[in-house]
Amino acid sequence: HVTPLSFYFQAFIFNIFAPTVMAGRLIVVFLGLLITWLLFKVSKNIVRSDYFAAISSVLFIFWGVPQITHPWHGWYGLSSGLIFLYFYLKYLGSGNYAYLFFTGLFCGITFLMKQNLGTACLGAYLAFLFINFIFSDKAGKEKLFRILKKEGIFIAGICAAIGPCVYYFALKKALPEFLYYVFRFAAFS
Repeated sequence: HVTPLSFYFQAFIFNIFAPTVMAGRLIVVFLGLLITWLLFKVSKNIVRSDYFAAISSVLFIFWGVPQITHPWHGWYGLSSGLIFLYFYLKYLGSGNYAYLFFTGLFCGITFLMKQNLGTACLGAYLAFLFINFIFSDKAGKEKLFRILKKEGIFIAGICAAIGPCVYYFALKKALPEFLYYVFRFAAFS
Protein backbone atom coordinates (compact mmCIF):
# COMPACT_ATOMS: atom_id res chain seq x y z
CA HIS A 1 0.00 0.00 0.00
CA VAL A 2 3.01 2.29 0.04
CA THR A 3 4.47 3.93 -3.01
CA PRO A 4 8.20 4.64 -3.18
CA LEU A 5 8.23 8.34 -2.35
CA SER A 6 7.60 7.67 1.33
CA PHE A 7 10.60 5.32 1.45
CA TYR A 8 12.82 7.73 -0.47
CA PHE A 9 11.72 10.59 1.75
CA GLN A 10 12.49 8.54 4.87
CA ALA A 11 15.88 7.54 3.47
CA PHE A 12 16.63 11.19 2.64
CA ILE A 13 15.84 12.28 6.19
CA PHE A 14 17.94 9.48 7.68
CA ASN A 15 20.75 10.38 5.29
CA ILE A 16 20.76 13.90 6.72
CA PHE A 17 20.29 13.09 10.42
CA ALA A 18 21.72 9.52 10.52
CA PRO A 19 19.54 6.41 10.92
CA THR A 20 19.09 6.58 14.68
CA VAL A 21 16.13 6.12 16.99
CA MET A 22 16.42 9.78 18.04
CA ALA A 23 16.23 10.97 14.41
CA GLY A 24 13.17 8.77 13.86
CA ARG A 25 11.44 10.17 16.91
CA LEU A 26 12.23 13.75 15.92
CA ILE A 27 10.62 13.06 12.56
CA VAL A 28 7.54 11.72 14.34
CA VAL A 29 7.36 14.84 16.53
CA PHE A 30 7.75 17.12 13.51
CA LEU A 31 5.09 15.25 11.52
CA GLY A 32 2.80 15.19 14.57
CA LEU A 33 3.10 18.98 14.90
CA LEU A 34 2.59 19.46 11.16
CA ILE A 35 -0.51 17.25 11.08
CA THR A 36 -1.92 18.93 14.19
CA TRP A 37 -1.43 22.37 12.63
CA LEU A 38 -2.89 21.23 9.30
CA LEU A 39 -5.93 19.72 11.01
CA PHE A 40 -6.55 23.04 12.74
CA LYS A 41 -6.10 25.06 9.51
CA VAL A 42 -8.40 22.77 7.51
CA SER A 43 -11.00 22.75 10.29
CA LYS A 44 -10.75 26.53 10.54
CA ASN A 45 -11.67 26.78 6.86
CA ILE A 46 -14.78 24.69 7.51
CA VAL A 47 -16.03 26.10 10.84
CA ARG A 48 -15.75 29.64 12.14
CA SER A 49 -15.14 28.88 15.80
CA ASP A 50 -11.54 28.36 16.95
CA TYR A 51 -12.80 26.04 19.68
CA PHE A 52 -14.57 23.71 17.26
CA ALA A 53 -11.64 23.89 14.84
CA ALA A 54 -9.26 22.81 17.61
CA ILE A 55 -11.21 19.65 18.47
CA SER A 56 -9.68 17.57 15.67
CA SER A 57 -6.19 18.77 16.56
CA VAL A 58 -6.63 17.98 20.25
CA LEU A 59 -8.01 14.52 19.46
CA PHE A 60 -5.07 13.85 17.17
CA ILE A 61 -2.59 14.97 19.85
CA PHE A 62 -4.07 12.50 22.33
CA TRP A 63 -4.66 9.68 19.85
CA GLY A 64 -2.02 9.90 17.13
CA VAL A 65 1.16 11.29 18.57
CA PRO A 66 1.58 9.04 21.65
CA GLN A 67 0.88 5.83 19.71
CA ILE A 68 3.45 6.26 16.96
CA THR A 69 7.03 6.19 18.22
CA HIS A 70 8.70 5.43 14.88
CA PRO A 71 8.49 7.02 11.42
CA TRP A 72 5.44 5.65 9.68
CA HIS A 73 4.63 6.05 5.98
CA GLY A 74 0.97 6.71 6.73
CA TRP A 75 1.82 10.01 8.35
CA TYR A 76 3.64 11.19 5.23
CA GLY A 77 0.52 10.43 3.21
CA LEU A 78 -1.74 12.00 5.83
CA SER A 79 0.28 15.20 5.98
CA SER A 80 0.43 15.59 2.19
CA GLY A 81 -3.29 14.72 1.95
CA LEU A 82 -4.12 17.43 4.49
CA ILE A 83 -1.98 19.90 2.55
CA PHE A 84 -3.99 18.90 -0.56
CA LEU A 85 -7.22 19.61 1.30
CA TYR A 86 -5.89 22.89 2.71
CA PHE A 87 -4.94 24.19 -0.75
CA TYR A 88 -8.24 23.08 -2.25
CA LEU A 89 -10.20 24.88 0.45
CA LYS A 90 -8.03 27.97 -0.12
CA TYR A 91 -8.82 27.74 -3.84
CA LEU A 92 -12.54 27.46 -3.17
CA GLY A 93 -12.37 30.53 -0.92
CA SER A 94 -10.30 32.70 -3.24
CA GLY A 95 -10.61 31.33 -6.78
CA ASN A 96 -6.83 31.78 -7.18
CA TYR A 97 -5.56 29.26 -9.74
CA ALA A 98 -2.17 28.97 -7.97
CA TYR A 99 -3.98 27.21 -5.13
CA LEU A 100 -5.52 24.83 -7.66
CA PHE A 101 -2.07 24.02 -9.07
CA PHE A 102 -0.79 23.25 -5.57
CA THR A 103 -3.91 21.16 -4.99
CA GLY A 104 -2.92 19.01 -7.96
CA LEU A 105 0.71 18.96 -6.87
CA PHE A 106 -0.16 17.63 -3.43
CA CYS A 107 -2.68 15.18 -4.88
CA GLY A 108 0.22 13.72 -6.86
CA ILE A 109 2.57 13.81 -3.87
CA THR A 110 -0.05 12.11 -1.72
CA PHE A 111 -0.44 9.41 -4.37
CA LEU A 112 3.32 8.89 -4.39
CA MET A 113 3.46 8.79 -0.58
CA LYS A 114 0.51 6.43 -0.06
CA GLN A 115 -1.48 5.61 -3.16
CA ASN A 116 -4.81 4.78 -1.54
CA LEU A 117 -4.87 8.24 0.09
CA GLY A 118 -3.82 9.81 -3.20
CA THR A 119 -6.62 7.99 -4.99
CA ALA A 120 -9.02 9.26 -2.32
CA CYS A 121 -7.74 12.82 -2.87
CA LEU A 122 -8.33 12.50 -6.60
CA GLY A 123 -11.81 11.08 -6.00
CA ALA A 124 -12.65 13.91 -3.59
CA TYR A 125 -11.47 16.50 -6.10
CA LEU A 126 -13.52 14.95 -8.90
CA ALA A 127 -16.58 14.83 -6.62
CA PHE A 128 -16.15 18.51 -5.73
CA LEU A 129 -15.68 19.35 -9.41
CA PHE A 130 -18.85 17.45 -10.35
CA ILE A 131 -20.87 19.20 -7.62
CA ASN A 132 -19.48 22.55 -8.75
CA PHE A 133 -20.40 21.72 -12.35
CA ILE A 134 -23.96 20.74 -11.42
CA PHE A 135 -24.69 23.73 -9.20
CA SER A 136 -22.82 26.40 -11.15
CA ASP A 137 -25.04 29.21 -12.32
CA LYS A 138 -23.29 29.70 -15.67
CA ALA A 139 -24.06 27.57 -18.68
CA GLY A 140 -22.78 26.89 -22.17
CA LYS A 141 -19.31 27.14 -23.65
CA GLU A 142 -18.05 29.51 -20.98
CA LYS A 143 -18.85 26.96 -18.26
CA LEU A 144 -17.15 24.18 -20.22
CA PHE A 145 -14.09 26.35 -20.86
CA ARG A 146 -13.79 27.17 -17.14
CA ILE A 147 -14.04 23.49 -16.20
CA LEU A 148 -11.40 22.52 -18.77
CA LYS A 149 -9.11 25.31 -17.56
CA LYS A 150 -9.46 24.14 -13.96
CA GLU A 151 -8.80 20.55 -15.00
CA GLY A 152 -5.72 21.57 -16.98
CA ILE A 153 -4.23 23.46 -14.03
CA PHE A 154 -5.00 20.59 -11.65
CA ILE A 155 -3.48 18.01 -14.02
CA ALA A 156 -0.40 20.22 -14.48
CA GLY A 157 0.06 20.09 -10.71
CA ILE A 158 -0.25 16.30 -10.69
CA CYS A 159 2.27 16.05 -13.54
CA ALA A 160 4.67 18.35 -11.67
CA ALA A 161 4.59 15.88 -8.78
CA ILE A 162 4.58 12.57 -10.63
CA GLY A 163 6.72 13.56 -13.63
CA PRO A 164 10.09 13.75 -11.83
CA CYS A 165 9.43 10.44 -10.08
CA VAL A 166 8.56 8.70 -13.36
CA TYR A 167 11.64 10.28 -14.98
CA TYR A 168 13.88 9.05 -12.16
CA PHE A 169 12.60 5.49 -12.42
CA ALA A 170 12.89 5.60 -16.20
CA LEU A 171 16.55 6.62 -15.88
CA LYS A 172 17.17 3.75 -13.46
CA LYS A 173 15.37 1.37 -15.87
CA ALA A 174 12.89 0.53 -13.12
CA LEU A 175 9.80 2.20 -14.59
CA PRO A 176 7.90 -1.03 -15.43
CA GLU A 177 8.33 -2.31 -11.86
CA PHE A 178 7.37 1.07 -10.44
CA LEU A 179 4.18 1.21 -12.50
CA TYR A 180 3.35 -2.41 -11.72
CA TYR A 181 3.58 -1.96 -7.95
CA VAL A 182 1.88 1.44 -7.91
CA PHE A 183 -1.16 0.41 -9.90
CA ARG A 184 -1.35 -3.16 -8.67
CA PHE A 185 -1.53 -2.01 -5.05
CA ALA A 186 -3.69 1.01 -5.87
CA ALA A 187 -6.25 -1.31 -7.41
CA PHE A 188 -6.41 -3.58 -4.37
CA SER A 189 -5.92 -1.09 -1.50
